[in-house]
Amino acid sequence: MSLSAAMNDVDLLKGQRYVKEDAEDILSVIDSVLRGFLKVDERGIWISHDYPIGLSWVPLLDVDYPGSPNPRTHPALPFPFSAQQLTAFMLDGIGSVIREQFGAWRDGPDESTLSRLPDQATKATEVLRLAFRAYQAAVAVVGDAAHLGDEASETAHTQWRKQMVVALIDTAGSADAAAETPEQRQARRYSMCVNAGLTLPNNDYANLPRGIGALAKQEGVSRQAFSADVKKHINRLGR
Repeated sequence: MSLSAAMNDVDLLKGQRYVKEDAEDILSVIDSVLRGFLKVDERGIWISHDYPIGLSWVPLLDVDYPGSPNPRTHPALPFPFSAQQLTAFMLDGIGSVIREQFGAWRDGPDESTLSRLPDQATKATEVLRLAFRAYQAAVAVVGDAAHLGDEASETAHTQWRKQMVVALIDTAGSADAAAETPEQRQARRYSMCVNAGLTLPNNDYANLPRGIGALAKQEGVSRQAFSADVKKHINRLGR
């Protein structure tokens, strides 16, 4: 069975995306110590460099196709995100510690933990349920780690994880930017400017401040392209 067929069976290929607030609802059940190793901004969830090396893994470390996003400059879980991207994030590292709060892959998510989410966290509950189902769909193609046995080498486990990540990300869309509409991208880049402390004009014909170039470089686009997105959002705000 192909992964796409498996995903169709659980209705995961309709392009549903989830946002920052949904991720924050998911993180609301973890303890403050673990939460302290995570940074959440408009682009996604990032892992602190202070986190133990063995648990600092992120899905992009297992993705090495030409032009794949740089793990140093892209979040561990980008916003907006799909159920498959959440599954990939929770396969290992700090993401797996978060997943453990919601139970084992084979029979989660745990209903008692879901009940601890905020009352309005309907989308967080939805994406968690879909993420656990996405894991089972991927395993139907790649195989479960359990089949490797207790004596399997670290290399074998790493290879299994990489196959899972590639399958999940390929199904969700390999680039996180593919999940965004132009309006979402423009709003996110505007927010990047605000978060960086830049003073933005209230109209789209005034010059943008210094510092735009550095943010454009962070995004991997030209200053002109980044500025155009910011101005389009400013224009939308002024209507």
